[in-house]
Amino acid sequence: EHEECLLDSKPASKYGYKLHNCENVTEIIETINGEFRCFTYFSHFDVKDNETEEHFADNFMTSIFISSKTFERRTNKKELRARIAIHPSDMIPVPEFYPTISLYQFSRFYVINFQKTISYLLEKPYQTNCFKYDLGNREALQSHDDCFTKCVMNKYREKCKCLPRSGLLYRRSLLTEEDYFCPVINKCQFTNYRTECSNECQPDCVEEKYEFEKFVDIPFYQHKNRTGIQISRKPVFDKVYRHSPAMTFIQLICDFGGLGGLWLGFSVITITSAIISLITKPLEKIVIVKSGDKE
Repeated sequence: EHEECLLDSKPASKYGYKLHNCENVTEIIETINGEFRCFTYFSHFDVKDNETEEHFADNFMTSIFISSKTFERRTNKKELRARIAIHPSDMIPVPEFYPTISLYQFSRFYVINFQKTISYLLEKPYQTNCFKYDLGNREALQSHDDCFTKCVMNKYREKCKCLPRSGLLYRRSLLTEEDYFCPVINKCQFTNYRTECSNECQPDCVEEKYEFEKFVDIPFYQHKNRTGIQISRKPVFDKVYRHSPAMTFIQLICDFGGLGGLWLGFSVITITSAIISLITKPLEKIVIVKSGDKE
């Protein structure tokens, strides 16, 4: 449970670090399941600064510092059972879809470097079969992950009369007074509901995936009850993939025909020029000879 969350997002200040309470930057979204609580501290990385925006446009770096309310009451003041994941903004992720990094101890400072891969998919009737979800409508499906979570919840409510303990993160707005978590040992754990929902929910038309690694893991001296996490972009370009409609056989023939026509046009011009050159040279000689005879 967090007591304080401070956010440093550059460019923030010309004269060094400028920390903001996370609540003042963006809403902290709390989610739960049968085993853990999750806090999404911010859903957009950049805090814009007009004077330095251009300089830092491709040099993203932000830091958050979190502490625990129950730290002083803990018998083990070192152990921190937490994991961190980087995922697309404006969504609550499905944990099993994203890699995570363990944060195992309080009073440490972690630096995590990431690289982003973006895929632009096509809607029906193309094979990628993506869907443009409505991010601005909290009542509608907002992403593939949101669709998957609600689909699994509905199937479990109908068939199992309970909700899965792990594998999903639940916003409070999705839960009702009748909901409770399934027992640890439950036959519903062996159903294919997750596979069915994964097939039913269409992918996002803009898919973002993050590869990241723990680059630095050092003691955070003089901060017993604070954990620092700095997230920065790797010094490489994002990977971008754009799907385009498949070319039909007729389009392929037309394209080759166009290239062939272009080549033939140049060839005809070249051949014609050569023929004209061959014809004109003897004529020039005849004209020169005749003019010489007259003299």
